[in-house]
Amino acid sequence: TGEGERVWPSVVEAASRHAAPRMFRAAEPGSVDVRHLPVPRYDLLGARPVRRVDHVWAAVGVIGVGLAAVVLSAWAGTAVGLRFRPLGVSPWTFLAVAGSAWLLFMAWGAVGLLASAAARESGPAIGWTSAAIAVSFVLEYLARLWKPIAALRPLSLFAYYQPPEIARGGLGIGNAACLVGVGLALILAALVVFQRRDL
Repeated sequence: TGEGERVWPSVVEAASRHAAPRMFRAAEPGSVDVRHLPVPRYDLLGARPVRRVDHVWAAVGVIGVGLAAVVLSAWAGTAVGLRFRPLGVSPWTFLAVAGSAWLLFMAWGAVGLLASAAARESGPAIGWTSAAIAVSFVLEYLARLWKPIAALRPLSLFAYYQPPEIARGGLGIGNAACLVGVGLALILAALVVFQRRDL
């Protein structure tokens, strides 16, 4: 909502007349070029302006909490399933798998964060992130099957998430450290890029 929505002027005008239609429909769908928007009223923030770094860390927090909710829900579903259909496996065995999945998803979230920090519009950021995930997945899959490119497997983030091995031996410190390191490096890169980017 706000100036970023093309339909917003119609909403404001209808509110001033106390005559809102049943539905507001944007006449020109698509992204808005922020360079042509009015300058925000930064003075309303008072003595505590929102810094760009705060936006990035807020995004990291939202990604982390959201992914934690998804991963824990998946683990809880597994635990409930094992409760009603025992397979001789403790649900706590899969908690390490869930933790590793969260680290993997956070690393990919950091990829998306860097892409969005560099792009002016959401479309290219989504495209770059999706392409990176797809290429990484295919690389990891092919590297396991085709020996000539087996040495490239460590370049894929998916190589550091192996559920069967984690379920048998727990969360591997090396793989977890790699995912954490990549995620932190990408978050720092997003901070630098977003600080320097011309909004």
